[in-house]
Amino acid sequence: MTLFSFARRSFRLWAGGLMLWCGVVFAWIGGTGIQSERRYRDAARAGRGEVVAKSLRPATSDTSTRYEILYRFALPGGATVERAAAVDVAEWERLEHGASIEVQYLPGDDDSVRLAREPRVAANAAMFTLGGALASIGAALLTFGARDVRRKSRLYRQGTPAVATVVAIEETNVRINRKPQWRIRFSYTDRGGQERQGRSDYMSASHAHAWTQGDSGVVHVDPDHPEQVLWIGQSRVSA
Repeated sequence: MTLFSFARRSFRLWAGGLMLWCGVVFAWIGGTGIQSERRYRDAARAGRGEVVAKSLRPATSDTSTRYEILYRFALPGGATVERAAAVDVAEWERLEHGASIEVQYLPGDDDSVRLAREPRVAANAAMFTLGGALASIGAALLTFGARDVRRKSRLYRQGTPAVATVVAIEETNVRINRKPQWRIRFSYTDRGGQERQGRSDYMSASHAHAWTQGDSGVVHVDPDHPEQVLWIGQSRVSA
């Protein structure tokens, strides 16, 4: 087996990579939002727009009802922009065609027009903090996963072959593609005559149940650290 084969099967690497990616995205969204909200807080100007249309999107199995208004606003320079915005149901019912509504914008930025509201710095800060936490956990999982992959690759290439006895077939709480993963718990005897126990990597139910309690399989043991062992499992022999 190659290093890539162990990496492809490493739950820590996959979970760590996913968490790191999500964390970076959340942190970027939160950080960008903080900067944007601070600009509105410090430099936004107020104005009055006019409601030109109302609409709603019925709820589906995945979304709730969305209430929207379309409003028009004339910028100080003479340009007129139209924007759609979601509002709560009470606001949607109150506003009629032609109603005046408060908006805010950033000078010199025609795309910055939005409905007036308090800057949401705290919400974006929470998103940034969550992203940082996820990224930190993901980076840690990646680091531990990479070390584990290197260790398994080294054991596969340099470990001392030994015979292990299957002690139990155990279902875990880990799921991949919504399918529960299993592990084989086994016992083996090191070169010093001490009996030890180990567990295999995560595997599908079909692979795990190809073995039964009492079966013998192959493991590779670290000659210098006999508590480190890798389940190979090939050359299955009934005990």
